[in-house]
Amino acid sequence: MENKEREHKSSFRYLLVLYITLFVISIPLLIISFPSLKKSITDSRIIEHYTLWKSNEEEKERKEITVILESVLGEQEIKRVIHPGLRDPLHYTLEALLIPLSKEEKENGLVSEIKEGVKLEGATIRDNIAFVSLSSDFLLSDDLEMASEEIYKTLYNNLGIDGLVILVDENIVIRK
Repeated sequence: MENKEREHKSSFRYLLVLYITLFVISIPLLIISFPSLKKSITDSRIIEHYTLWKSNEEEKERKEITVILESVLGEQEIKRVIHPGLRDPLHYTLEALLIPLSKEEKENGLVSEIKEGVKLEGATIRDNIAFVSLSSDFLLSDDLEMASEEIYKTLYNNLGIDGLVILVDENIVIRK
């Protein structure tokens, strides 16, 4: 029995020495080969391919939305790109409309009748009528009728709704 125990200890020592030797030898080899490994990765353009793939994946997640804004020439359709994420078409269409005007859009004479800073609090469609709940900032819009018309036309163009009900603090403000 004592003989088996010695064999067991010696085989354990042997394995321990083997692992330590492999570790001590492999680390310097990796360090020496790293520059050539880095060069081979660069030469194979793996990083470029990954970057291209990632940008294509991000592009798939983008959605182009047509929003209705006013301009000096009258009503105008503008394309805005938004990342829908996990939201439904109603929500991301409204969020695209509520994005503040960019400097370029303002320079092109575009205006939005919806007061800047209005937040979407909720939205649903029932019987093809959109029920949109907005923050109380919506009531500060200069022309509520024109602001609601922007929302209605944007939703009609993108989702084909038949009607619109706008709620602020759970009270109906506009019904179209």
